[in-house]
Amino acid sequence: MHSTLILATPRDEPLLTETVAGLPLAERLRRTARRAGFEHLEFLPVAGQGAELKETPPGGERLYALLKPGFLPDSDYLESLLALPPGQFLVGEAALVHRSRNADLFLQRLREGHAPSELFALLRNDIPTQVMDSPGGRLYELKSREDIARVEDRLFQSLVKDTEGFMSKHVERRISLAISRRIVGTPITANQMTLLSICVGLAGAALMALSGPTGPVIGALLFLAHSILDGCDGELARIRFEQSRLGGLLDYWGDNVVHSAVFLAVAVAWSGREPGAMPYTLAGLAIFGGLASAGWIYFKTMRDKSGDGPLYTSVSSEPEKSRATKVADMLSRRDFIYLVVILAFFQKLHWFLAMSAIGAPAFFLTLLWIHFTEKPGAEGAGTN
Repeated sequence: MHSTLILATPRDEPLLTETVAGLPLAERLRRTARRAGFEHLEFLPVAGQGAELKETPPGGERLYALLKPGFLPDSDYLESLLALPPGQFLVGEAALVHRSRNADLFLQRLREGHAPSELFALLRNDIPTQVMDSPGGRLYELKSREDIARVEDRLFQSLVKDTEGFMSKHVERRISLAISRRIVGTPITANQMTLLSICVGLAGAALMALSGPTGPVIGALLFLAHSILDGCDGELARIRFEQSRLGGLLDYWGDNVVHSAVFLAVAVAWSGREPGAMPYTLAGLAIFGGLASAGWIYFKTMRDKSGDGPLYTSVSSEPEKSRATKVADMLSRRDFIYLVVILAFFQKLHWFLAMSAIGAPAFFLTLLWIHFTEKPGAEGAGTN
C-alpha cells in the first residue's frame, strides 16, 4: 500500500519554519510521518500555482491522510490512521483519510487549490465519508507561535514512561527534562550525553574508592547525577527522532560498566579499612550477577531489535507479562541509587555491596526461572 500524509498547508507557511523542541515544525512533521510508516509527506497546492502533489505508482491500494492546519500529531496518531480500512473517514476534527485503489477524484480536488475548510467539505460531499473519533495517539493543537511553548511542554512530558520507578519518574525525570529542554536546540547529540553520563558515573565510582566520609558522599551524588544525565540521552533521541541501535547499546552497556565500577570501588574502600578477601569476593559476585543479567536480557530481548525504539523495555520479550516478569521489571529500575546516596552519608556503603552480592546473582537466577517457567499468555498476565 502506498501511503502519503498531506498537510493542508502551503509549503511557504511561516509557522512551518518555527522551531518546536529542537526541530523546525515542517521537519518534525516529516520525521513523525516517517516514524509512523508514511512513505511520503506532501503539502497542499496553493490556488493558481499548479499541482505539487507527487504521482504515486499505478496499481495497488493507496492511502492519503489529509491533516488540517494547526495540528501536530504524534507517530501513534498517524499509525492509527494507517490502520484504517478501505473507505473515506473524517477522523475527529483534524484529519480526513482516503484509502482506495482509485483516488482520482480525491486527488483532483486536492490539486484544485481549495482552502482547507472548503476542501474538507467538498471531499465529504463527493465521496461517502464515515465520521469517527480519533482512534489513538496524541494530537497537539498548534495554530500560532504562541502555542509552541505549551506544545513543547506536552511533548517533553510524553517522554516519561509508565514503567519507570517512583523516584525516577518524580525526581530524576523532572531534572533531566529541564536539562533536555535547554539543550535540545543545541548541537549536543544523544550519544554525547550518554558518554558524559558514563564519565560522570565513573568519576563517582573513583571517589567512592577513597577513604574518609567526603569522597564516597560526593561519589554517590555523582552516581545519582549519572543516572539523571542518562535520562537526557534517551529524551534527546526520542524527541528528535534520532534513536539508533548504536545509541541504545552505548546507553545500556555504559550503565552496566558504571555499576560494575561502583561495586569494585566500594570493595576498594572497604578493603582499606578491613584487609582481606571478603570485599573483593562480594564485589565479584555483584559484578557477575549484574553482567550476567545484562547479558541475558540483551540475548533474549535486545539482540534482534532495530533502532526504531528503545532497545531495553523489559526483562522478557513476551508481549504478555506475568506477575513475576512485572516484579523483575520493577527491580531492574534504578531507584536503588537513592539507597547508595543514603548509605554513603552514613558511611555504610559496604552494606550496599553486601546486599548487591546477594541480590544481583539472585536477580539473574530469577531471569532464568522466568524464562524456563513462564508461558506466553499465561493466566494473570497483562501488558507491561
